[in-house]
Amino acid sequence: MTSAAASTLAAPPVHKELAPLRLLGTSVTQVEAVKSAAEADLGIALDFVTLDGAAAQRRGALQPRSFDVYDQWFHDLDLVWPTGSLQPIEIARLHRWEDINELPKTGRLGPDARRAAGGDPRNCFMSSLMAG
Repeated sequence: MTSAAASTLAAPPVHKELAPLRLLGTSVTQVEAVKSAAEADLGIALDFVTLDGAAAQRRGALQPRSFDVYDQWFHDLDLVWPTGSLQPIEIARLHRWEDINELPKTGRLGPDARRAAGGDPRNCFMSSLMAG
């Protein structure tokens, strides 16, 4: 075969089916209607690994290869982060990050608003690592 003929041959398309994205979390956020909508919007299958809070935390710390996304309360990061089981998401890669309100980022709805009742995500161990 000549080099010209070889260069015109195209590789056949390969359509490899992706494994479901495994989300480890609790029933608080793992809602079937949200899963169905996300699968339709994203075109990928999701596998919710739904456990109680302590069991999800334990699995997050001790079985990092058993999930792809860890969805827990931010203060759980203080316990799971030191195990090396998690890695941060680069905020620059999150499309429309600027459209998310300030409450989950700072504990306030705006710069002049009172701090919301409950924890402040800026005070968790991981946030202090990322800031420093």
